[in-house]
Amino acid sequence: MFGMGAAVSPMVLAIAIVFLTSKNHPKAQVIALAAGGALALAAVGILVLKGGSASLGQGSGQPSTLSGGIDTFLGVLLILIGIKTYVSRNKPKKKKAHTGSVESLGRLSLRNIGLGAVLATTNKSMILYFEAAKKAAESGLSFAQEALALTVTALLYLLPILLPLLIVTIAPARSAKVLERVDKVLVKNGVYIVTVTSLVFGIYLLYKGLTVIA
Repeated sequence: MFGMGAAVSPMVLAIAIVFLTSKNHPKAQVIALAAGGALALAAVGILVLKGGSASLGQGSGQPSTLSGGIDTFLGVLLILIGIKTYVSRNKPKKKKAHTGSVESLGRLSLRNIGLGAVLATTNKSMILYFEAAKKAAESGLSFAQEALALTVTALLYLLPILLPLLIVTIAPARSAKVLERVDKVLVKNGVYIVTVTSLVFGIYLLYKGLTVIA
């Protein structure tokens, strides 16, 4: 469930589309973006699985009070993100002018790896990924099984980056029109998508956390 929620990331999808429509190593830029995101997800996942199992109620069948507190905090945070996103929906967005300069592949790759890591750790989807990792740590499964489950969640998280890349690779001739249509939908409805998913998961986590604490 949290993996599907993490896959809903209009901002990351829009950035991937921008890079894919660039004339300067478009595929390499998106691959580097995905690599940066994957590194950040791996770091967070390992940290939660290895460091959080003992304190989150692993194998007990019931989440610990700490786990409930984390759920409550994350729920409130998601609700605030949803409200802020909706309130600021009409705020004009600043667009960075494109200079048209051609950067080297190595420089682009390093920049986008960093950008991918930053996006992964500051995006609202990271909250859902963290929750998925926490749930895996509480499951009582072996580390290998937990890591496998979390890898599936990570792939879903990276879907907004990987899917446009797949479209461009499979159907390069038609991809421009497809991505243009997707971009228009994101511009029109992206705010509402983020608002709804944030509020739905936020309310769920808040209820789940308060139920454990109470």
